[in-house]
Parts: sequence; C-alpha cells; structure tokens
Amino acid sequence: MASGIDYALQNKALVLSALKRLGRKPWEDDFDDWYHDGLLRYAYHFDRLQPDVADAHALARFNRYATWLVYQDLLDRQQKQQVAQKQQTTDNALPAQAAPADDTDAPSAAMLAAIKARLSSTDQQVLALRYDRDLTNREIAAVLGLSTSRVWQIRQKIKRIYAELA
Repeated sequence: MASGIDYALQNKALVLSALKRLGRKPWEDDFDDWYHDGLLRYAYHFDRLQPDVADAHALARFNRYATWLVYQDLLDRQQKQQVAQKQQTTDNALPAQAAPADDTDAPSAAMLAAIKARLSSTDQQVLALRYDRDLTNREIAAVLGLSTSRVWQIRQKIKRIYAELA
C-alpha cells in the first residue's frame, strides 16, 4: 500500500496550485520550504483520511478536498508569519505602555455557543468556514458540496439568530 508521501509526489501540481494561489513565486528564497511543507501537509491529510485509491472518483474528490486543506494550512502559516512580522514591527515602533485595542464588536464565547446550539452541523460548518477561515460563499459551497444560494441562505439564518440573541 502506498503512503501519503507517494501520492503527494504524484500530485505535486496540487501543492503548486495552492502556492500559486498564495502568491508564492518559485524564485523566492523560501519557496522550497513552502513547497515541501505543502507536500507534507498533503501526505498528512492522505494518511489521516485514507481515501479509497482504487476508486478514481473518490480519489479525485479527495484531491479536491486535499488541495483546499493544503491551501488552508499554508494560508494559516502565511498569516501567522505576517502577524509575527507586524507584531515585531509594532513592538519596535510603539512605546512600552501602549495597550492593545479592545474588540467590542466580536461576539463573546457564550454568544457563539448560543448561536451554535441553534444550528445544524452543516450550518455550523458554514459558520466556521466563513468566519474562522474567511472563505467566500462560492468557496464554502465547493467545500461542502452545496449551492452558493444555499450557503447564502444559511448565512442569513446565522445573522438572524445573532440579531435575536444580541
């Protein structure tokens, strides 16, 4: 039985497309690090989810999903690097007594728990993909296998529940 790394090497184009979408260029100094990290993330998801490699349709579905997962993993890495760079810049620029801004518009953990309690599992997935991963309706629809109009309806439902609880 082939391992995840074998399939990652067979599907290098998936990792390269995720890197292209992130704006990573092959001539950048750290491109190889990003590329190898993407291959390892693909292998990790392959080994974790264990798709049926005998079924071409199932393997194609897994590859679409794995492309999205690898992209999200690399996007998280990129965002963490950007936050760290901004933090380093602001640490050097701000006086020591400056306090971080208070985000009063963000719902509390109790509010999120109350909202999630009134949602189905699909609705909760839409909530997580939209607000945790910041995906568009089209991207959420592709990941969950829904229509974009259904994703929009679910988001409207979430907004109504939030308004009722606020």
